[in-house]
Amino acid sequence: MLLGFVPFVAFAVAANIWGAMPGLTIGAALSAALLVKDLLRRQQPKILEIGTFLMFAGLLVWAKLFPLPLTVLTVRLRVDVRTSPDRSHFSGDRQALHVAICA
Repeated sequence: MLLGFVPFVAFAVAANIWGAMPGLTIGAALSAALLVKDLLRRQQPKILEIGTFLMFAGLLVWAKLFPLPLTVLTVRLRVDVRTSPDRSHFSGDRQALHVAICA
């Protein structure tokens, strides 16, 4: 029942210790192991476990194809800047903001 959270917890721990790529790899491997466990027991895999595997595997493939050294902070900043309907709250030099995002 709580085994479905194991890939997420392992990803969080591994990503903080070794980085995003090893964290995604561990998360994908653990979610695949949960799927194999259900299949070996002749049980129908749960939709959450299938989705978890697809998410971790998809993110791993995406990160391999388009490698970008991003931290959580820079990703959030990029999302906030590009999706904000009212950019007036970003007072200051636009070049300085670009440097802060890309740094």
